[in-house]
Amino acid sequence: MGYESRLYVVNRRELRWDGKSLSIYRDMIAKFDMSCVGWNPERIFTIPIDFPIEYDENDNEEVYDDIYGKRCGMASVSAVISAIEALEEREHYRRFKPLLGFLKALDESEWDDLRVVHFGY
Repeated sequence: MGYESRLYVVNRRELRWDGKSLSIYRDMIAKFDMSCVGWNPERIFTIPIDFPIEYDENDNEEVYDDIYGKRCGMASVSAVISAIEALEEREHYRRFKPLLGFLKALDESEWDDLRVVHFGY
């Protein structure tokens, strides 16, 4: 069994009061299980997340790291589209097409701060 990837498409939001940032959180939009995709996620998802991506089984503890103990990384939707299109040119992978279709259908102007987060499992 190899390293598997899950991608979360989220709307990153900042809670502010009197011009001060109180917290950063995310609204979950979609989740894609990419299985054992042939990529190096650290080259695409270069920005460490500053919000919890999941919660533990009891919804008590915020999860920032994947199951390998690495901080989850995020990237913009457009950066992920470009990276996946480049990967697809070199080698076809059946899970790229539905992901690309979804990402290209998003209108980033309708959201606060759309991000794609990588989670290794």
